Amino acid sequence: MMNVPAIQRVIASIKGELPETQDLGFNMGVYVYPTELGLPDHSGRNLPWVACVGGHAYVLETGCPFEQATQEDPDEIEHVAQLYLGLSDEQADALFFDLPVGLSLEWIPVDHMIEVLERLIQTGDVLWFEGESHIAA
Repeated sequence: MMNVPAIQRVIASIKGELPETQDLGFNMGVYVYPTELGLPDHSGRNLPWVACVGGHAYVLETGCPFEQATQEDPDEIEHVAQLYLGLSDEQADALFFDLPVGLSLEWIPVDHMIEVLERLIQTGDVLWFEGESHIAA
């Protein structure tokens, strides 16, 4: 069952509203990664670290320092994030990987990601665009 408060915390984290993740920006292309290695922060705050939705969820659930999170097994990050957010396998795949044609993980704007998470809360589906009638495949 979806964990709406956890999804709302991830939204707040991506927006930079939580003290524990105030130095963690957003880039859907990596779990947790330092921006000095060349990945942009799409949060607009030009922060030293970036993470995808799963990375934000993982850090919030575990309290893991960013430096340590970069060394964690990606499968473990996905698993912990899925459990924390209360997502089904289908929802997790659609949110973490299965993008519609024309979208690239590395270039998803933060506002778009927040809209996707808000639609997930409202509908229970991962809808990458308003008006979609199914989970993105």
